[in-house]
Amino acid sequence: MKPAACAAILGPWLLGAGLAGAPLIASAAAGRHDAAQVQSEAAAARSVLRVAAPADYAPYALKDASTGVLRGVDVELARELAVDLGQSLEWIATSWSTLQEDARGGRFDIAVGGVSITPARAALFPFSRTLQRDYKSPVVRCGEQTRFDTLREINTSGTRVIVNPGGTNERFARRRFAQAQLRVHDDNVTVFDQIRAGQADVMVTDLTEGRVLQARNDGLCAVGGRARWEPMRKAWWIAAPAPQRASMSAALERALRRESYAQRLQRWIAAPWAVASPDIPLQLALLADERLALVVEVARWKWNHEAPIEDLARERVLLDGMPGAARGYFAAQIEAAKQLQRDLFARWQAAGAGRFAQVQDLNGVLRPGIDELNSRMLALLARWDGQRRDRAQIGPLTTQTLSAGAADLALGPLTQ
Repeated sequence: MKPAACAAILGPWLLGAGLAGAPLIASAAAGRHDAAQVQSEAAAARSVLRVAAPADYAPYALKDASTGVLRGVDVELARELAVDLGQSLEWIATSWSTLQEDARGGRFDIAVGGVSITPARAALFPFSRTLQRDYKSPVVRCGEQTRFDTLREINTSGTRVIVNPGGTNERFARRRFAQAQLRVHDDNVTVFDQIRAGQADVMVTDLTEGRVLQARNDGLCAVGGRARWEPMRKAWWIAAPAPQRASMSAALERALRRESYAQRLQRWIAAPWAVASPDIPLQLALLADERLALVVEVARWKWNHEAPIEDLARERVLLDGMPGAARGYFAAQIEAAKQLQRDLFARWQAAGAGRFAQVQDLNGVLRPGIDELNSRMLALLARWDGQRRDRAQIGPLTTQTLSAGAADLALGPLTQ
């Protein structure tokens, strides 16, 4: 592709951020061509949107260890993008250490989850408009903020600095803390446990992550204040073939006009975050969210086959087999599923949508997936004491921007 053509395709991304002609992105255009050739031309017509996320970074994208469910602001937004584009959403596992290799290998269309714009990444593929501006800042045990609020204080032989591998945090630490005791911890999810346990003193990460950790009120604090270093921009990394980028740009802009990224981010920063959710109502909410994500695919199948949204015979089979205490919960999940499908059908009718390409099979794939989630919910309901939670203790669902009514119905049995 000629540079002029590449600029024409990337224009909406750059203009949306007020960055048209920005050196970081524009100077990398020529270097992208070799990597872009890895992507098959057939991918331009792909019916699946492949979204990669390291899945270890709240509030952007974090996989809950108790349920295996992915949640966060970028998960929410990716679901909207897939629906808008008429594609199924497939999550691709990656890590900060392998993200660039996975991009070169054509393993994903978009990378999300708190990705920072760097020259090395921009040389391979373009970024979306800037979604957030952030800084590097220390996270320490609460009460020790003033000990570690300058680079000089951290960069001493008596300071134990810990860092996760492969990303901008490690590069920052190696460049700035040559005199400190630097240790790389392989798991980004549990790295902060080392500070709580007294095995490390400080980790410098993005200030937003520090705010999430401090909000958990479990012994860690973001230093903030003057300890704001190396300004950065976060965006989505677009490795899709060039013909797809314009439609992705338009879909992202539509989503952000409905609600800004800053507003979405604040909602997810305030969400309850834990490595593994110990609370049964929260686990049930996460599984309900995952169930609604599958219902999106059910709706796509029914749209293609002009099938009715309501299936009373299947509803009776499901509810008749439920113990009494679980029947009300599952009745709510059924109503939530129908509300989501109604809202999606209304959206597609208004847009004049045609048939979707290569939808997943209802009986062979989707219903078995829902049945498996139902079984997991039943096991949790058997252990639940029935005590409901405030909605704030549950937090948002990643599907709620597709249908607020469906989310409210799904959480009804769990919240006060």
